[in-house]
Amino acid sequence: MSQKHATAIHLFENDGRIHPVNFGADEWESPYWAVGDAVADDLKAGGGDIYFHKAQTAPSYFGGRVFDYRKQPDGQWAGRIIFLFRFDEDHRGVTSGRGGWSQAMKIIWQTDDSLAASDTPAPRPARRPKPLAERP
Repeated sequence: MSQKHATAIHLFENDGRIHPVNFGADEWESPYWAVGDAVADDLKAGGGDIYFHKAQTAPSYFGGRVFDYRKQPDGQWAGRIIFLFRFDEDHRGVTSGRGGWSQAMKIIWQTDDSLAASDTPAPRPARRPKPLAERP
């Protein structure tokens, strides 16, 4: 039986909580997400993509590759996930499509079968719009 793994996450973020942790290395964190440990583990292990949106249908305005996470130990946000990621310009302007969103997030899944079917990674469902100069 194949298992599924989270390979990317799109987050509805308009609270301004994203901030740099190592500006020179372009490392950032985004705190207080209600995400399960399995999803956070998958994203960390696979260098998963993280995209931030102002609205579910809006293109991403920021993002990168997850390299770590931790849990908030106490207070109002105790137990919530704090993602650490490296900014990547290619994570701006990406749309995720309308379907699959929960309240504040959309998780992109991949199965073991789809990983084994090819030596190259499966195409990501998110798409990047053409630059304005290339549009008709």
